[in-house]
Amino acid sequence: MSRGRCRTVVMEASKLILLGRLVANTSPLLDAVSSDAATLQQHLADFIAELSPHCAEQLDTVALQAVDHLTQMLEDLAAIFRSVSQGIEDGHIEEWPTLVGKLKLAKVRDILTYGREIPDRPSHVEFF
Repeated sequence: MSRGRCRTVVMEASKLILLGRLVANTSPLLDAVSSDAATLQQHLADFIAELSPHCAEQLDTVALQAVDHLTQMLEDLAAIFRSVSQGIEDGHIEEWPTLVGKLKLAKVRDILTYGREIPDRPSHVEFF
């Protein structure tokens, strides 16, 4: 085989990745980002706890809830990618209802399953 042909094969092979490998490679990235978001959330909560009650009341609770929601979404995505990477076979994911049933947010379950959020689903809102 000529040297040029060998390079072409290597370059073409590097353009391909198995779905299972992609999911497995994505899982630790999502775990790391999820951990960073949880750390940010904890630091923010600690900071607020040290403020005077007057200052703490003036903080935008919408921003705090957004950080909490972001953390929960990242945790759910990390969990589903970790589970799927361990159970993917021939492009099919076994036990999908069991996997998504463990997620915290219905929004994440709906979008991963149906490609969109189901608007008529009753929701449970948690305030902290």
